[in-house]
Amino acid sequence: MSANSGSSGHGRYVTLDGMRAVAAIAVALLHFNADLMPQGSLAVDFFFVLSGFVLMKAYARRFADGMGVAAFMQARFRRLYPLFLSGSLIGAAWALLCYVLQTPLHLSPRFMAHAALFNFAMLPDPLAPVLFPFNLPAWSLFYELLANLALVAVLARLGTRMLSGVALLLLVLYLYTLSIPVPPSADPALVPGVGWDQPIIPLARTGFAFTVGVLIARLLPARPRNASLLAFLAIVAFLAILRLDLAVAVQAWFAPLFVVAIAPALVVLGARLEPPAWSARAAAFTGEMSFALYAIHYPIQQVFQAAMRQLGWTSPAFAAVYVAAVLFASWVLVRCVPPLAATIGLRWNGPTSVARGG
Repeated sequence: MSANSGSSGHGRYVTLDGMRAVAAIAVALLHFNADLMPQGSLAVDFFFVLSGFVLMKAYARRFADGMGVAAFMQARFRRLYPLFLSGSLIGAAWALLCYVLQTPLHLSPRFMAHAALFNFAMLPDPLAPVLFPFNLPAWSLFYELLANLALVAVLARLGTRMLSGVALLLLVLYLYTLSIPVPPSADPALVPGVGWDQPIIPLARTGFAFTVGVLIARLLPARPRNASLLAFLAIVAFLAILRLDLAVAVQAWFAPLFVVAIAPALVVLGARLEPPAWSARAAAFTGEMSFALYAIHYPIQQVFQAAMRQLGWTSPAFAAVYVAAVLFASWVLVRCVPPLAATIGLRWNGPTSVARGG
């Protein structure tokens, strides 16, 4: 199905492309100014549900035909690594510049050396307090890889009843982690998972959301999808949810409600609805760039924040310039990284859409 065809029972899930773009921009805005996207961190949970759904839909037949762990993980590494490395290199360049300029929070050469040794290999740094010092949000990409390993090794081989049981056990584990106290942080990027403390929290969060996505893919039969304005409204509703500014007491129950019910419902809606032709192209285009945007936005926002402090700019309107810059950089990378990756032998297959295995 083309990006703007509007009706198909197979192929590209354009509405999910649009939702994925909204989620990536929401995370980027959260890290730039949390007031602009108060619920932006919940977009990560949506990503995990979406990933489980997409990968199960894309690879179910290949798993049944005997695709093994090594072949699947190699495919995932080729898909994720080039843009992951791009974000790490941008972050490393910024860290090096901060060291040269001797900014107050610059990293030492020794610290940067061991961070580069591990992070450039897409591995967390065991010698640092955070997993990925050059690009903090990369923690979720690492846990995504762990979930991918669980998919090919265990989840895809289970029957529907057993898979439902695993999802239920992970739900209990996730709900238990909600009782674990988490110290508040001024930096919205410093959520559980960024550092090495309390690994059970990101494991439960990722494991439950991803497994629910796999279960949705197993239970949701393929059927023709007709173009409808409801698809566009679903994308707008998702954005509105991420913009909610909730009281602390409400946030305490809204976040688990989103993880357990709202994020899975959004994926089901996105898989069932197609946007009108006039919006399909934009949804597909931004969805195509969403992973690049997620992979590189954090070090770029560090540069923008530093520039704003230096120039004395405080207007939230500067966020629009930041988002435009990240979108442009993502567009450039999406078009430049594939031939470069092929040159160095990664044989990367480019920015796959949501429906084609994203």
